[in-house]
Amino acid sequence: MKKELIVKYDNLPLKAYGNNEEVKEILENHFSKWLIDLLGLTGKESAKRLIMALPSIEKHFWSLGFMDIKKAFEMYVDGELKTQPIPNYFTRMLVGQIFKDFKELSRTKTENKMEKDAEEREYKKQQDDLAVIVCYDRFIQDRKIHKDLVWIYDYLEDKIGATAQEKRTLFSIAMEQKVGEAEAKKLCKLKLINRYFEKLEAKGIHVKEVL
Repeated sequence: MKKELIVKYDNLPLKAYGNNEEVKEILENHFSKWLIDLLGLTGKESAKRLIMALPSIEKHFWSLGFMDIKKAFEMYVDGELKTQPIPNYFTRMLVGQIFKDFKELSRTKTENKMEKDAEEREYKKQQDDLAVIVCYDRFIQDRKIHKDLVWIYDYLEDKIGATAQEKRTLFSIAMEQKVGEAEAKKLCKLKLINRYFEKLEAKGIHVKEVL
């Protein structure tokens, strides 16, 4: 059974403690007992190897907090790292290997997530661009922009480039229609999209050329 290791600041990197003695005290009096239970260490030889390995934990995991250190050793025990777990075995060399495996796995996960996020952003942009193009084509045909497409203003705000005075003027006009503030803002945005599309049309430029 894995004992719970409770550390006051479990996310705080070891290097941020500012007091090596505090880190050593946690490692020697708390973390070591947790490791013994986690790894199933028994006998004098195992205890001796553990004592010799503790400084290596501080050295290798200096940039991580105890929460991540615990996670690394739990992943080792659960067979989730490259280095396969060995019953009743723990050495200074093993600590370095666990750290290496854990950092490599963490880096791979980070890179995969970044790649996935980039793909999702690119896909969303493609979908948004397509929606803008369809909106523009429909505008050219019937001179209307559906109110549900008001988000296009925020998407194209930099390209539309409306001045603060222009926005205030349109807002005042919208408020004269006895609508609420939120509705007035929506009407302003729709009007600004309308004007922008008209400018593009007058220049013979399709909106897809500026996306």
